[in-house]
This record gives sequence, structure tokens and C-alpha cells, in this order.
Amino acid sequence: MEQRLAAGAHADVDLTFQPAAASAVKGTIGVKSDDPDRPRWTVAVSGVGMAGIQIAKHVGARVFTTAGTDEKVAKCLKLGADAAVNYTKQDFPPEVMKFTNNTGVNVVLESVGGQVLLKSIQAMAPLGRLVTVGNSSRGAEKPDMETLTRKNCSFTSFSLARQMGYGGVMGEMAKVMDLCAQGKMKSIVDRVFPLRETAAAHRYLAERKNFGKVVLRP
Repeated sequence: MEQRLAAGAHADVDLTFQPAAASAVKGTIGVKSDDPDRPRWTVAVSGVGMAGIQIAKHVGARVFTTAGTDEKVAKCLKLGADAAVNYTKQDFPPEVMKFTNNTGVNVVLESVGGQVLLKSIQAMAPLGRLVTVGNSSRGAEKPDMETLTRKNCSFTSFSLARQMGYGGVMGEMAKVMDLCAQGKMKSIVDRVFPLRETAAAHRYLAERKNFGKVVLRP
């Protein structure tokens, strides 16, 4: 099934259903290639981080990311990350400090919550920015406001559903589609399940086997 999507003002892109569906998530992150406050280091923690890796590299950032298996670490590096660690084997804040010469990262994209959120704050540089887009761990931990204040860091939360209601992400979505059209970004589709295998798709996700989006095909 082909879906023809408008990609900004200058291009129409033919995308199959799978990458078109996976591309939608990328609109959650602003593309600001003309931003003078370009991040020097950014850390992407989670599946959303795959979009973050590509966008951050596009605007000139160096990227540190985490993954739960050595295989996924290798895939993050292949995708463009400058450094990656297996968080089941290594505590990532010390590794972040090692890779950034003890300065920390300037921008954090985080969607896991819980202890990962607290550790991400530890890994931030002074005047850094953290954007949280979810809490997949359902952890009850609250942001460490003392550390954020001491470092003069900012903390922002983001809800795609709310922003879609406001219409505030459509311009950024068009920029992402333009990058896809130019081949500068790609949707990472791990596996496609037919709709009748929805239960199997949920099990696949629950077992955290995927690297990229899992798509249900009607």
C-alpha cells in the first residue's frame, strides 16, 4: 500500500506504508539546523533516540546513546552515534563523562523515566537542556531539581498528542519529511506484522526484541 505524502513546500515523497508510519514519530523533535546554540554533545536514551540520533547528526551534534544489548549498540553506531554503551553492562553517566572530557552533554532526549531520567540529569553539562517525551518504565522517580538548579539546567516535557491538537508540530514534520526525501534521514522499521498477528507484535515489543518501529499492516 503506497501513501503519497507532501514533504514540505518543495517535494512530494512516495513512501510505503511502513516507513511512512514510522516517520510520524520524528515530528516530535524540532529540526533547527540554523540554531546558533548548536548542541556540542547530546544523549539519546530510548527508541525515540533513533530519530534523535539522525536529527542531532544533521545539525552537527556529537551523539552519545544507550541500548540494552551489544547488538543494538552496534546498530546505534552504524546509524551515526559517535559513542554508545550497553546500559545493562555499564552505568552510562560515567561513560558520558569519559567521552565528553568530564563536561557532560548539552542536550538530553529521554523517554524512559525512572532511574534513567535521574541518571540522564547526572550526565548533563552546566546550562544543559533535557527534554522528556515519555515514561516507558512507569517509574515513580521525580526529576532531581537540586541537581538541575545547581547546574542551571532546563527541564522540558513534551506530549505529541497535545502538540498535534495545537498544530504546533506540523512545520517540524514537514522539515523531517524533507530530510527523508533528500535521503538524509530514514525510518527504521524493524519488522512488519500482518494485522491478524497483533498479539505476536505486542509480544515482540514486550520482549524488547525490536530495534526500530514495529508496524501492523492491514
